Amino acid sequence: MDEQSVRDALAQAKSGITGAPLVLPEEIGEVAFEDGWLAVAINRDLVSTPQLEDLRLALVAAFPGREVELRNGLRVYKGGLGFGEGKHVVAVLGGKAA
Repeated sequence: MDEQSVRDALAQAKSGITGAPLVLPEEIGEVAFEDGWLAVAINRDLVSTPQLEDLRLALVAAFPGREVELRNGLRVYKGGLGFGEGKHVVAVLGGKAA
């Protein structure tokens, strides 16, 4: 795997509804990877969760066995709704005293 193969996999990802590309080449920002991990910055405003999931699934299919995360603005998307192995859950404990 190299940066160009990641960019190529994203360029081939199409919408299941319209067939349009999910991301344009100029919207793909930094690509980072190490053993078992891949991260890509998507430089576009307001990428929806379903769009991020479609992009993540395209990368998972192209690079099986890797944890894939997409970064969009301040958001880091690792798939799902935040629950499961390798996910983070933030809980706030406490409350107002009566």
